Amino acid sequence: MRRCWRLLIGPVAEQTAEELERTKKGEWTVVLSDTQKVTLRIEPRNKKGNLATLDGVPQWSSGDPNVVSVKPSVDGLSCVVLAGQAGSTQVSVTADADLDAGEARQLTGTIDFQVMPGEAITMGIVAGAPEEQ
Repeated sequence: MRRCWRLLIGPVAEQTAEELERTKKGEWTVVLSDTQKVTLRIEPRNKKGNLATLDGVPQWSSGDPNVVSVKPSVDGLSCVVLAGQAGSTQVSVTADADLDAGEARQLTGTIDFQVMPGEAITMGIVAGAPEEQ
């Protein structure tokens, strides 16, 4: 089953009240095995829900790069998140929404991640060095 998580920064017209409340409460968590990756993207919207322009390139970061690392696209509108070791952390993105020169109105979005150990797919038997009984 393919799941899609929406990383929201500011109100989105088509988002239901329940989705907005869950987002505010931080109830969205992306769960990955330690062998997986996922692409996140942002869609800046104005108060009418139309696509909006950002000033500069959004900046992505991981709260713990050992758990997940981030590889942002050149334009910053998407980011590949690669699972590392098992654990929990957050990925954040910050963007300047104010198009006026010299001013900044920062929008920040975060999404929780949990990385689980992957399932075994093979097994080997390792023998130690022979020794006298």
